[in-house]
Amino acid sequence: MNVQDALAVESLRQATVVAGERGLEHEVRWAHVIDMPDPVPWVRPGQLLLTTGFAWPKSAADQRAQIAALAKAGLAAMALAVPRYLEHFPHVAKDEADRHGLPLLEIPFEVPFAQITEELHRAIIAEQYRVIERSEEIHRELTLAATRGSNLRELARTLGELIWRSVTFEDPDGKLLAYYASGDEDDAVRAETLQKERSPASMIEAMEAKGLMAQIRSNSGPSR
Repeated sequence: MNVQDALAVESLRQATVVAGERGLEHEVRWAHVIDMPDPVPWVRPGQLLLTTGFAWPKSAADQRAQIAALAKAGLAAMALAVPRYLEHFPHVAKDEADRHGLPLLEIPFEVPFAQITEELHRAIIAEQYRVIERSEEIHRELTLAATRGSNLRELARTLGELIWRSVTFEDPDGKLLAYYASGDEDDAVRAETLQKERSPASMIEAMEAKGLMAQIRSNSGPSR
């Protein structure tokens, strides 16, 4: 679930995004209520921080520093209950949040934080359960295909139809072994891979630079 998805839960439908819109794709893993002068030590990546603004920094410099530190800590977004202690997020905070792509939300003070956390956590757990179910379905279908003696091309087609995506099977050096084209999302890199029957050198070099190729070669299981 990302921040944009989180805004669809009942308790957040009245929320207003006032800054950091380019971060709406941030993953939300949990919601946490923090009202203290220095919340950063309590923040974990992917959290939606809920605050009343009671302990909000007074000086512009401190506000900028706090927003920057929260963004660096991996905060998904921050929601401020208004207008009890703060009418709105200060302009300096919004400018800094825009600079870091940290979404700032304003919600009516009357909406209980307990309702927000309960609904978000329920939605996050439900999504995780759907992912597990889907993963089990994909594993089951691939296992059946393998036990039927399917070749790599048939396995690629089975996987592609299950995930609604194009799929390529390649060896550790990038040589194409089999593929399935969904027909609606083949990009330039994939097109070149199919044409030359191996991954483009530019892609291999980029993956090598990020350490991904070493990870793939040393791991016989799935890599993320």
